[in-house]
Amino acid sequence: MPYIGKSPSAGVRNRYQYQATAGQTSFSGSDASSGVLNYSDSLYMDVYQNGVLLVPGTDYTATTGTTINYNNMCCAENEENSVWEPFHVRKGYKPEESTVSLFRGWNAIMLGMRPSETTREVALQVKGMGMSSTYLIDPLVARNLKYDEGFEDPAKLSDWVLDQMNPPMRRPDMVNFIVVGGEMNPFWVATDFSYFQTVSIDEWIPKTGVKKDPKPLRMPEPVMCKDGSCGIQI
Repeated sequence: MPYIGKSPSAGVRNRYQYQATAGQTSFSGSDASSGVLNYSDSLYMDVYQNGVLLVPGTDYTATTGTTINYNNMCCAENEENSVWEPFHVRKGYKPEESTVSLFRGWNAIMLGMRPSETTREVALQVKGMGMSSTYLIDPLVARNLKYDEGFEDPAKLSDWVLDQMNPPMRRPDMVNFIVVGGEMNPFWVATDFSYFQTVSIDEWIPKTGVKKDPKPLRMPEPVMCKDGSCGIQI
């Protein structure tokens, strides 16, 4: 049959599944099934996040053949396991409200669980990138900072970091701590992200509640056929 474009002779489709850690934006190497990510043409690639098909160029970039990078970082706060007040409550919203908080920045540094003195060292590094910083920390790290380091609430910790940074201008929202992750690893991510705003999204939720679509968009199941051709004629 007539065909314009690349040869369809290679009809094998590989699938890779990754479990992201808090704040992870780059994916490469072995996936959950020990398959090593490898692709030759990103035009023939579909990338899904939680079952939603992402838009190439807008949501992610894939140019190296071995790595996929998200263009934005999105994290869900772990309010249930946090030892501190939720971030949106600190910004004046009610605990039961659903919100989204927006940040702007460029740089991120991955660290392990360390004493608060290391927080000071990191803050000084972040200061060189900008005057604001946001820390995404696992519940294990938050527990350590509260019970072992004595920071009863994140505002106290933010004040301490600002004291170490000694910026020419000082605002309460310059240093933020948000608890994310599932207590799998005692990691935190220090960034130069500056807080922009928090908005309520309760009005986005349908009055009838959130329900599954009759035909939800999900990762397609692999096609299985006896002869391996699945009816494709070459």
